[in-house]
Amino acid sequence: MLIGVLAETLTFCSCNSDERESDIGISPLKISTNINSRSIVSGTSFINGDQVGVFVLNPQGNAYDAGSLNLRGLYSTQWSFPDLTLYLTSKKAAVYAYYPYVQGNDSTKISVKISDQTDYLYGCSTDSVNNSSSTANIQFKHALARVTISLIRDSNDKGTGLLKSVTLRNTPNNTDISVLGVLDIKTGNIVPVIDAKASLMLFPNDVISNSTATNIDILVIPTTVNYNAEAVMDIDGKYYSFKIPKTNWEAGKQYTYPITINRTE
Repeated sequence: MLIGVLAETLTFCSCNSDERESDIGISPLKISTNINSRSIVSGTSFINGDQVGVFVLNPQGNAYDAGSLNLRGLYSTQWSFPDLTLYLTSKKAAVYAYYPYVQGNDSTKISVKISDQTDYLYGCSTDSVNNSSSTANIQFKHALARVTISLIRDSNDKGTGLLKSVTLRNTPNNTDISVLGVLDIKTGNIVPVIDAKASLMLFPNDVISNSTATNIDILVIPTTVNYNAEAVMDIDGKYYSFKIPKTNWEAGKQYTYPITINRTE
């Protein structure tokens, strides 16, 4: 899962000859990236093996050059693009990027699957690029919202507090929660796949303390809930649920619901 702030430089191969660049007027594309930090949550950066997809488009919104759709960026101490060398001419280009990389994807609209709890990112260059200004500065943003169920046991709670599972789901005949969608990396909008039976289950297998809250973080497709979705918790082999009050879950933001467990038997 990818959260936080980073600043790296991606380089699409370098020319072996400065004379070649000046003679034919081309420059290798470079990308600097930064990720907006998510509210409240501290973060990390890319790690070795992470991959991003990059789209380089002309002013008409089509491929800038052959192979400029879904370029694979690979991180290993620094960024490299092992599949293709892309050079810019005087023609201007817009650059879009997303994480995680999906092989074979030739569209700026990518599938989102919440079950893997991946922190999907998207971004675009702040300005157009060409051979005289070949670095695209991309500000990545979080495409999903984060819901945090924060549990603590009252000192008088009679149970052990073993939290086996947490399920986020729609209440009967409602469709607030979606587990599948399509992300437009140009706009950040996600079109959800509507399914009244959609649910997401996590298995913390953790013991809820009576001194420190146990936080269960769940990435969700942005939506508005209004008591039409619920969280169901398996605690000590029994199920407890609460309906989520009216909230507009916005991309890149975190929403925390504190719950105190106090059972008399």
